[in-house]
Amino acid sequence: MARNVFKKLAALLFICAVILLVIKQMTFAEKKPEKKPQPKAGYVEIKQEDYDKLIKESEDWKKKYEGQLEKASTNKEESVKVLYLNIGDGMTSKDVSEQLAKAGLIKTADDMNTYLSKNNMQRLLQIGEYELNSQMDIETMAKIITGQKEE
Repeated sequence: MARNVFKKLAALLFICAVILLVIKQMTFAEKKPEKKPQPKAGYVEIKQEDYDKLIKESEDWKKKYEGQLEKASTNKEESVKVLYLNIGDGMTSKDVSEQLAKAGLIKTADDMNTYLSKNNMQRLLQIGEYELNSQMDIETMAKIITGQKEE
């Protein structure tokens, strides 16, 4: 009989231990912090207020850039290059074209020389002093230095 009592007592102790273990797990279980989802590869996570600040700064820089472009275009329009070209005896169309290119009125001397050649104007250069500017095109300059009237 003592053996039977000890078996029942052991079973009772075992059941109590299991019940205590379950209660402990339910009440004292440490809650693990939830994992935040990680951003996709190549992306960065930032706070909304930081994002808004970056957008505002971007817009400010864009306005400054556009203002600088406007100033630059205004300055280009205001700066007109003027050349007082003096064509002397014996000067060739190549000499004249090089002077115009040096002054920045045309891109290359070949442009003007080719235009004069194609229009048979190379031999029509007139001796004298001419006022030319960077707003004129090659055709207008050619007509002025050859003494032709503009249409």
